[in-house]
Amino acid sequence: MEKLTVRGGRPLGGTVRVSGSKNAALPLIFATVLTESVCVIENVPRIRDVEISLEILSSMGAQVRWEKRGSLAICTENMRLAAPPEHLVCSLRASTYLMGAMLGRFGRAYVQNFGGCNFSPRPIDMHLFAAKALGADLENNDILAPHGLRGAVIAFDKVSVGATVNALLMAVRAEGRTVIENAAAEPHVENLIVFLRSMGAAISRLGSALVVDGSALRGGRAAVVGDMIEGGTYLLSGLATGGAVSVEGCDAVHLSSFLSILRRGGAFVKTEGGRITVSGRLIAPIMLKTAPYPGFPTDLQPQTALIGALHNGAVVTETVFPGRFGYLEALSDMGLSYVRSGSGAYLFPSRLYAGSVMAEDLRGGAALVLAALSAEGESVIYGISAVLRGYENIVEKFSSLGANINF
Repeated sequence: MEKLTVRGGRPLGGTVRVSGSKNAALPLIFATVLTESVCVIENVPRIRDVEISLEILSSMGAQVRWEKRGSLAICTENMRLAAPPEHLVCSLRASTYLMGAMLGRFGRAYVQNFGGCNFSPRPIDMHLFAAKALGADLENNDILAPHGLRGAVIAFDKVSVGATVNALLMAVRAEGRTVIENAAAEPHVENLIVFLRSMGAAISRLGSALVVDGSALRGGRAAVVGDMIEGGTYLLSGLATGGAVSVEGCDAVHLSSFLSILRRGGAFVKTEGGRITVSGRLIAPIMLKTAPYPGFPTDLQPQTALIGALHNGAVVTETVFPGRFGYLEALSDMGLSYVRSGSGAYLFPSRLYAGSVMAEDLRGGAALVLAALSAEGESVIYGISAVLRGYENIVEKFSSLGANINF
């Protein structure tokens, strides 16, 4: 079993350049299915989730080539209509995007056991709702649109990034105009829109709605936006250890709600010249409530809650994935004191000590790494492969900040 050994208790300092966003790269990779021409995607992180997505496309006949560092060329001209290997699909939640892309190009897709982190049930009912609105029918495990997709109004009853992505992938190849109401506005959704426009798609945003005029698509090019979740995690490592950490390569605007929470807690936050710096100590309890963008990102909830516990406590309300608190049990083995309450949790000020813990999911595992960096002595984090799904070169980057960390 993969593990990470951390000898904590030393302040971290310095600057880290973040990689391309995992959450942005995966929709772009699956969007290449929509055209038979070559697409180029830059600033792609070399992480496990990306590798799995490329294995899925390759297994179906796509040609994938890494060009220079972080740049991918993908050609799906010879891609065939087939169900991808189950063991790959069930290990990657973002494989749901293959459903929308395949339906958009071939008029048929397969419903499979889509995987990913298991911190909360994540049904695909909204994805299927979008497909049906565009004229597709569900027959057993197939989604069929033998006469093609047709533009429609898709009115989501709540904001969903995944459903918005799939609706876009279908709408750009549908005949006529589609309006996606209550659409997600996360930076990685906007990144996908930029990519689809480079392929010839006509997409405009009107408030919370997206208007899409379907068309044939050509090859496209885009760069993956910097990973705000990775950036936030490294910034928090400075607060976890009593140091000062800066990040480059991600947009401070994307992290506005996160940085606002830190400022209100008393931390020093500086944004200047493409660099974000965080240092100091939280002098007030953290009060955070996750929400779709531009609200506080759920993918930074475990890491930020942990920092609150290391200082003056935290009160957390999780509205996106109410079950996203599995990391608390592992942290309790390191000394965390907490109480769960429905879709929320109270984390009391706690002094953590080194220990051996298991990372059950990506972002909860990142919180364990921060806990280990803060604690005196040697900690071992097992199941670190869950964390490597979303953090490129994590050992090298933390080591550059002064951490004693290795596989």
